[in-house]
Amino acid sequence: MPAPDADAIIIGAGPAGMSAAIELASSGCQVIVLDMQPSPGGQIYRALEANMQARPQTDDLLSALGPSYRAGLSLIERFRTTPGIDYRPGTTVWDLRADGTVGWLKGDAAGYLRASHVVLASGAMERPTPFPGWTLPGVMTAGAVQTLLKAGRLKPDGRIVLAGTGPLIFLLADQLRRLGVRPALIARTDRLTHKFAALKRLHPAGVPALLKGLGWLARLRLAGVPMRTGISGLEAHGHGRLESVRMIAAGRAIELACDLLVVHDGIVPSTDLAHAAGLALEWRQDDASWRPQTTQDGRAETAPGPALTTGPCRIRITGDARQIGGAEAARASSIRCLGISSFPLLLARALFDP
Repeated sequence: MPAPDADAIIIGAGPAGMSAAIELASSGCQVIVLDMQPSPGGQIYRALEANMQARPQTDDLLSALGPSYRAGLSLIERFRTTPGIDYRPGTTVWDLRADGTVGWLKGDAAGYLRASHVVLASGAMERPTPFPGWTLPGVMTAGAVQTLLKAGRLKPDGRIVLAGTGPLIFLLADQLRRLGVRPALIARTDRLTHKFAALKRLHPAGVPALLKGLGWLARLRLAGVPMRTGISGLEAHGHGRLESVRMIAAGRAIELACDLLVVHDGIVPSTDLAHAAGLALEWRQDDASWRPQTTQDGRAETAPGPALTTGPCRIRITGDARQIGGAEAARASSIRCLGISSFPLLLARALFDP
């Protein structure tokens, strides 16, 4: 069997991937980090380095994106400067196997890497719900709009409607407000009764996040941004591009002119690589999504049935790729995933068994 190329391969350079790389490299391990983006940060800290370097031209954008965005700079700087991290941006992982084999593609080059341990930190993905007219130009997801804000330094104009559920709707609306863009409507598919029902399951650790969300809501209310709850029957209309949206609110059909419809129905773990590796997935009825089946410390399990490889599963999953929790939770879960008690000597080479 070929010799390993590194002590560990980490897939993804978002908060979870960077934290795992720093922890391992600081313990003397040689780490390869593969990420398809051109710079580290993931979606939450996308293009942060470039936006900081472009100041003062980007001061308004940085102010609108808020302190949570700028807080990622110290993590990125540690990731860049920690010895032992072989960071390979612009690299797509197209194959992953339970024995620690990783297929990569960068430009016209491709190949395989192998390590005794692989940490999958590929993050989350949006889950838009199809509706009539959802493929019209002018209909975008909230994550796509944030990408244009952060990486393209573009901001929308015209009549903007945000529709769906989840905190990202309010975060994006507040960021647009800070940039001087006032949404025409926030159309929420959830109802107030749903919020009260969710309070019964609120953990004390979630109170700061709840207060942050209430702050967004209060500022949007004070800015006079219209909101409707319990909407259904969303439709996008137009000839060649979006021109109007239609929905049912309080039992009545309403239609309004619209230049940009931003939709968001929450995020779920990105399971494409886990599925390709033949890992076990479990169905989560509470949010109707699949997520990898792991132990408490992130060790993945292979699904029953025929497999491409034999032997133990060498993959661990961390961050939002394992369970949705956001940037801070992703950083913390990476440290837990690599904890001394469950990961003796943090992948020291003495553990190798190629």
